[in-house]
Amino acid sequence: MQEATFKWKGVTLVTPDKVIPNTWLSVARGRIASLDASGSGPTLDLHGYLAFPGLLNAHDHLLGTWWPRVAPNRPYKNVYEWLADYEQSPVIKERGQNEASDIYALGAYRNLIAGTTTVADHYKRMDEDGFYAQYPVHVLHEYGRTWTMRQVTAWGDDVQVEYRRAVRLGQPYIVHIAEGSDDQVAQEMDLLRKRNAVGRNTLLIHGIALRPQDMALIAAQGSSVCWCPASNLYLYGRTADIGSLLRAGANVTLGTDSVMTGSCNLLAELRAAREAYRARVRADPSPRWLVEMVTTRAAYALLLGARRGRIAVGYEADLIVVPDGGNEPYTTLIDAQPSEIALVTCGGVPIYGERAFYDLFAQLTPAFAPVSISGKLKLVAGDLPGLLRRLSENVGRKLDFPFLPCTLPRQ
Repeated sequence: MQEATFKWKGVTLVTPDKVIPNTWLSVARGRIASLDASGSGPTLDLHGYLAFPGLLNAHDHLLGTWWPRVAPNRPYKNVYEWLADYEQSPVIKERGQNEASDIYALGAYRNLIAGTTTVADHYKRMDEDGFYAQYPVHVLHEYGRTWTMRQVTAWGDDVQVEYRRAVRLGQPYIVHIAEGSDDQVAQEMDLLRKRNAVGRNTLLIHGIALRPQDMALIAAQGSSVCWCPASNLYLYGRTADIGSLLRAGANVTLGTDSVMTGSCNLLAELRAAREAYRARVRADPSPRWLVEMVTTRAAYALLLGARRGRIAVGYEADLIVVPDGGNEPYTTLIDAQPSEIALVTCGGVPIYGERAFYDLFAQLTPAFAPVSISGKLKLVAGDLPGLLRRLSENVGRKLDFPFLPCTLPRQ
């Protein structure tokens, strides 16, 4: 396959700092080379389309990709109550009949059909060589990690060891914190602070029970909070105090959490965030701010701000293209369905798109297959049909996943 080099003309770029209508974008060797007519490679006419940076999902558990949801006794007071039900569920036993690599692949496809090109996978380290490189999207796996403050070494070393290593290596430190509504989880930030693990590299997941002093500390240290409103509301009936977090000056990003509790994809999570913000703040959130949560703000939180999250020269060519219906551009993306996405590239390589881009796939994508997503023919990198057939054979039934509305072609 050729190196990822091509040009687009007539496209409207949403960088996302500004909107640049009817312009050029050139990609060379997998990176954005220019925003003008210079460059080489095949030229595609994208008049009538909007291009955004590929989305960054700041929190997912790819190994938790299965269906149906598990929460028989919701609402829960904290994550530990939910875990007791989760670990005993027959749904988990069925999922376990498959290889971990296949479940990860299922999670990767769930993300990419909604324009997500980077996924922060919160789980223990998978030590198999090349494990994360086999997926069509970037899977962030090099970071410091703690599962919860009750189980500080379940996924790695002690909190201070994980945090200090992350700082030394320039990686994020990711930890579930204050997930629930009771005093037990509300005091978890005290434990994290005593371990000197709240800093620029810290990404706090959920933060439902964060207190005002916690929010002030987060903002002062330049830390970030990943908001997962759909999962929070489903499990606990409440979510983080988004208005207070923003007033404190905290950087807030967005994550789907596991599909077994959260949204089907990051576009659905954006819409869930819009509704949760309206309910909590009693006002409409800025559409641009919503998109920033899954682009620039996520890149800041994941320490990827110099490489991803923007359309700018030198950045990786992770791009999502949607039809321009003439409406406000940021809202157009937020309201888009996976079947409406025209093209997604990761490092300049097409990984999802319409048949109109077949030649680009043929030139740049090592392997791809046609599938029907919500009744619309799409091209998808890798072998999604083979994956779904294999999973169905392993569990002994035809699988139907609402987060992957895929119909396979006839054999």
